[in-house]
Amino acid sequence: MKKLLFTLSLVGIISLTACGLQRGINDLSLGMSKAEVTRILGKPDLRNLNASEEVWQYFVSPDIRTTDTYTISFKNERLSSLNSVRKKERPQSVPVIIPEPDVKIYPQSRIPERSQYDQRAQEEAEQEFKEFLSRIKSQTFTKYMIAYVRDAARYQRFSSLQVKRILQLFSWDSERLDVLKILAPAMTDGYKVHEIIDTFDFESKKDEARRILGITR
Repeated sequence: MKKLLFTLSLVGIISLTACGLQRGINDLSLGMSKAEVTRILGKPDLRNLNASEEVWQYFVSPDIRTTDTYTISFKNERLSSLNSVRKKERPQSVPVIIPEPDVKIYPQSRIPERSQYDQRAQEEAEQEFKEFLSRIKSQTFTKYMIAYVRDAARYQRFSSLQVKRILQLFSWDSERLDVLKILAPAMTDGYKVHEIIDTFDFESKKDEARRILGITR
């Protein structure tokens, strides 16, 4: 009963937040200043600048599986356009990842010869991992991509090469570091750690990645 009440309360809070922002959106008009928009909607969740305009984005979830994105553009410090997009998320399932054959760990007395590996099993494992990467990329926002990786890392283990390939899905060093912190405890080997380091652009971030992986220069 308590769990039901908590769930209903959470849904109510989400709905109130969404309704509040929607009412605020309805109060906007072209030509408003950034200060006026902030008073109505509050600070944006994301803010982007380019040579011609400044873009603000607000994210609201009317329900657990729906995300509304409001994109507001300013030119010459004045509101010039407003767009909204609704995205419905499909239920996510944690993928089953088959470790790559070249990093399997066997008892000393049972290590098979490479010639005994079944080619079909390798191909199936690779295809399944590619599907996992595609599911990460299909997430709407970077924070959802990271959350998807975190859910998978609770139940699965990854080779260092797989960790590298996951990191390559992210655009910024800060995002890669967040993901590496999640995946490092779930990594089964250290064969490709130097290639993992090379996915980072800046030397300071490479040093931080080394610390996460326990590597000394």
